[in-house]
Amino acid sequence: MPSHPHRPDPAAAPSAPARPLLPPESLLPAETLGSAWGDSRGMEPGPLAEALLNHLPEFLPTYRSLVEACDDDPGEPVLLMELADLVSARLAAQAAGRSLLERALGVIEGLIESLAGDESRRELVGIAFFDSFSPESRRLLTPWLGPQSIEVLEALETSPM
Repeated sequence: MPSHPHRPDPAAAPSAPARPLLPPESLLPAETLGSAWGDSRGMEPGPLAEALLNHLPEFLPTYRSLVEACDDDPGEPVLLMELADLVSARLAAQAAGRSLLERALGVIEGLIESLAGDESRRELVGIAFFDSFSPESRRLLTPWLGPQSIEVLEALETSPM
């Protein structure tokens, strides 16, 4: 069932001429995905649905619900509105994650600032906190760090272990 009961009737939506949304070589053929879509009646999804299901498998449960609720043809406007809901939910989750990341790293920055002059304890923060991250995670973390945290991280990376 669509998450928005006020959505337009897919049968009333005007259909636009079909055109590829992505280069054909980037898509799997419809027959390959037919069973994944859960459509045993042989209905082939349009180019938007194919692109969504090829490149956004997270959309599959929503698509299946829409197909069931909309008599096998949800239509592009409904698919786009549901995609907007998915993107909106991801943006909200990312914003919440960003807030947590900023607050957590703010605590680390504050801790390091409070340890000014106590190099052994600053080094302990570096070892206990920053050394817990993989090199890739450290690379992703660096833009979020304050100047004191960067200083401790750099000292950790240059110190012989």
